Amino acid sequence: MSGTITATFEDLDPPNIDDGNTGLTSFSPYLGLNYQRFSAIDVQPEEGRVIFYTLSRITSAVGSLIDLLPTSIPLPVTPPAILPAAPAKSFDLDSFDFGCVVRGLAPMVDGVIGFDCEIQIIPIRAYPSDPQQATKTCTYTAPTSTGSPETTGAHYKRCNVGLKSLKEARFLTTPIISEEQCKVIGGVLDGVTEAALVTAMDNVTYSLEC
Repeated sequence: MSGTITATFEDLDPPNIDDGNTGLTSFSPYLGLNYQRFSAIDVQPEEGRVIFYTLSRITSAVGSLIDLLPTSIPLPVTPPAILPAAPAKSFDLDSFDFGCVVRGLAPMVDGVIGFDCEIQIIPIRAYPSDPQQATKTCTYTAPTSTGSPETTGAHYKRCNVGLKSLKEARFLTTPIISEEQCKVIGGVLDGVTEAALVTAMDNVTYSLEC
């Protein structure tokens, strides 16, 4: 087992950086892991660079936002996932920082607004003989809500995962949109015809088994 690694994604080359939440860039492998359906983006000025996956897009008027946002996002055929890159056989996922945001894409809105969400980390074990581990769940409360969480950065919450000997870690996000957040988001996205719901992650801490 390797020592603990913390991936901050700050040293990715510019061609691997997404220019607008399209989710089409790729940067795998990175520090011994492959990132499936993840892209990296610069978040300026305070947060630096983060990775993200897109939950869904809203392509109609955003006036009745709460009707447009699903209460849960079904697991896609190819879900967002983290896997060990060769020669590693498995990895332990310790923790990461995360948050959920909605961003206007057409026209592009300067900045993003957070919304409450729940993220599930679904473990796929590397060895069939290992005991099955339970899915880990972490909850994010956006700074726009009453009673913001303790954060490790400007907009993120730490998720302590503690899953061992993984062949794959899959991610599933469920948005939790309050009436208060609906009003805030609706005001920011007034006039926007397309928006993306995004889960952002940073400071992924793990160790590799070769």
